Amino acid sequence: MPRIATATSSRQVRRLTTMAFFGPPVIVGLSLLAANPDWSGLGLVLGTFTLIATLSLLITAAPNGWLIVGGVIVGSSP
Repeated sequence: MPRIATATSSRQVRRLTTMAFFGPPVIVGLSLLAANPDWSGLGLVLGTFTLIATLSLLITAAPNGWLIVGGVIVGSSP
């Protein structure tokens, strides 16, 4: 059974995917923050929340689309 997108318009899909586009660079930046021993806990927690938020945005925008595959590959690479 195919899943139905919860985004109702093409404008909403564009906005969600634009927000999700900035997820991987933020995750990389937070990984660099996590490399510092003084900030490692904060970087790890915020990086995990950013990854979850990015994948949630992609799933909301296009549950059956190839965007999810790209988000998983790019988001899990740092």
